[in-house]
Amino acid sequence: MDLLRIVKAWTTVFAVALALCVFHGASSEAAWTLAVTNQWLASLAGFIGGVNVDIVCLSGWNSEGKTVRLRAKDLGPIDRVMAMDREEVDSFKAYLNDKVSVRVLYRDFPSSEGFGEVFSDPGTLPFVGQRVLVAMADLDPDGYEYYQRRLAEFQSRLDSTVSMGRRLLSGARILDLSGSQGELFRAAGCSVFDGDDKVRASVDLAISSAKGSEREKVLKELLNSTIAYDVVLLDYQSGLKLSLPSGKYPIVVVHPLDVGLDPITVIYDRYLAVWNVLRNTAG
Repeated sequence: MDLLRIVKAWTTVFAVALALCVFHGASSEAAWTLAVTNQWLASLAGFIGGVNVDIVCLSGWNSEGKTVRLRAKDLGPIDRVMAMDREEVDSFKAYLNDKVSVRVLYRDFPSSEGFGEVFSDPGTLPFVGQRVLVAMADLDPDGYEYYQRRLAEFQSRLDSTVSMGRRLLSGARILDLSGSQGELFRAAGCSVFDGDDKVRASVDLAISSAKGSEREKVLKELLNSTIAYDVVLLDYQSGLKLSLPSGKYPIVVVHPLDVGLDPITVIYDRYLAVWNVLRNTAG
């Protein structure tokens, strides 16, 4: 079976899985509302909560790809909140009062890395998901079995997606300038590099000069500095500033998680975007 047939087969599997998610029954009669402090956690909580839970995220992305907080007056009543740790809860005090039930996943979040990396790491995600399950079931005990099934489905789909990634991408040389995708592509058997100061300087120059007649020249210089790699990964903010034409460069822009997005589908799409670059280059 060639790679294209593999991708088509996995696309069919994902379509079936998503359909099952839609028609899978809830354990309670009506959905309850859960406020979540950040967009990455909102995506994972939305998956595990399924049809039982309506997720409201207290932060979001602006047009420049930066995180911004929603205004408290623009939100409806909040009575249950989930956060990563106590520090994050303290930073959202304006949204809370004594009547709000707050659950935190960690006392102090045990990572110095950003959320983008933590929520893209196949080795870490199941453990974070387990804590989401416990916190969610504590807020809604009657839904425990449903949330447990959702977590099991999450783990199964994550394993299948990483397995697909290994089939398509194993051996690829990835330059990760996004700062968050290293573990995701190492799990797929790729060789991942962070880049040296010269490469990063080329990226900064390309971003700052991405206007007018200088744009094409600077982008070509960027490609020359990354010739040793098959694919270059850029973060969303950098991608927005560069305004890259689709398919013209071996560069993949990593879009972040957000409320309403299926975290497994996002990982699948990242693998597929890199595979498309490899396929186009080989062709």
